[in-house]
Amino acid sequence: MASNHDNLYLKFRSFRLLQLVLVTVSLFSLSYPVQAQQVLTLGDCIRLALKNNVTVKNAENNEVQAKITYDQSRMQRIPQVSFDMSQGVNTGRSIDPYTNLYIDNVTGFGNYGLSAGILLFNGMQLTNTIKRNQELLTSLGMDKETSKNILIMQLIAAYISVISNTEIEKAVQVQLQNSKTQLEGAIEKVKAGILGEKQLADFQALVAVEELEKENAKYALERSRLDLFLLMNMVPEDSLVFSPLLTTDNLPEAGSLDAGTVYQDALKHFPDIKAIDARKKAVEYDLRIAKGSRLPSLSLYTGLYSTYSSSAPSTRFEPDGTTSTVINTSSTKYITVGGNDYFIKEVQEQQNGTEKPFGFLSQIQFNRSLNFGVSLRIPIINGMQSKYKISAARANMSFTNSQLDAKKTELLNTIKMAILNYTNTQNRISILTRQQKAYEQSVSNAAIRLSTGTGSTLDYLLSKTSLDRSIISLIQTKYEQTFRWKIINFYSTGTWD
Repeated sequence: MASNHDNLYLKFRSFRLLQLVLVTVSLFSLSYPVQAQQVLTLGDCIRLALKNNVTVKNAENNEVQAKITYDQSRMQRIPQVSFDMSQGVNTGRSIDPYTNLYIDNVTGFGNYGLSAGILLFNGMQLTNTIKRNQELLTSLGMDKETSKNILIMQLIAAYISVISNTEIEKAVQVQLQNSKTQLEGAIEKVKAGILGEKQLADFQALVAVEELEKENAKYALERSRLDLFLLMNMVPEDSLVFSPLLTTDNLPEAGSLDAGTVYQDALKHFPDIKAIDARKKAVEYDLRIAKGSRLPSLSLYTGLYSTYSSSAPSTRFEPDGTTSTVINTSSTKYITVGGNDYFIKEVQEQQNGTEKPFGFLSQIQFNRSLNFGVSLRIPIINGMQSKYKISAARANMSFTNSQLDAKKTELLNTIKMAILNYTNTQNRISILTRQQKAYEQSVSNAAIRLSTGTGSTLDYLLSKTSLDRSIISLIQTKYEQTFRWKIINFYSTGTWD
């Protein structure tokens, strides 16, 4: 009989050894997926999520719109140039644009103008608008980075959840398979009279519990995979598997982390703080713009204009610069001498030249005119708009300062919480490691007592169940520690590497 108990003990020990071997093989096999499967790393998932996520795309679009607004404000520094043209027909009584006299017929006309203007001074409103828009662009760029960081943090958590649940499912499968093997052995021992029906029922209950745990583990894995695909905005595919992350025992000790130091590092690159700081500067420029609206504005303008009229003659005399002397006898001017009338001869200087066509282009050239000048606008009463804008800008400044202070406080508290969570996971790993060793010894002792007939099957199964749960808890906590460290490292360095 003692030999039978010895055989039972050895079999229990072989079950434990088989369990450790199967767990090792199953975890090792994660690194070598089936050839038909596509493996995605954490970096692949992050890139896909940043490419497909709607929230990130929306933040990118907001930045693009802000860049357009910034460029538009900068372009207001260059002169404004425009060309105006009107072409039409006058009927009835109208003014001839060529002779400036009233006419009463159908006349075609055209007015053409090229004008330009540039703002010289407007109370620095344009300069401050450009700077304000630049700060808003910076702020939206930081908002985009914030959206990316939130997404990456969620994705890393989801990715680690998938890897952790994958290992847990495999561990549960190994545990279930071991329990089924033990149940088969127990059935044989009942037939041989070594074990009783009550002990067999204990093994059967354990298998039922672990089958439920297997189903729960499978559900948790599928749920975590769906969460990950949702963050990547992809349709779930069973052919996609995820490369395992290696947990490490070489992470810094929680006691070596100082929240104040991490906080000072985070202030240098944390996008949430930079975004609010940029908005604060933008509001300061809003105040300067509002004050500038009280000051005069000065502009420089110039224009080149010309006209055309169909009533103008088709030809026009153009002198060549020379003159001729012409002596004519007047037909109306005379003097009377001794009763006789003597007509007076008149000497005239006549310009020499030729008749040339006076068409469309000739009229445009002939009728052109040029003007230029400066325009001064001095605000006197504008419905108190400047006063209200100044008051609104000051209120926004007060709100933004409060928002910045609140965000800094939130950041410090978040960092403290991250270090607290990291400390908690390290302590739990230490406890779970000792717990696992204790449960291993407890299982070994229960197996010895059972093999010698001094222990019960229930004691052994309870010890084994506690050991299995301890193994799963340790797996979960190690991956949680990896995630907690990535968060702290991000606050310190600004990267997720």
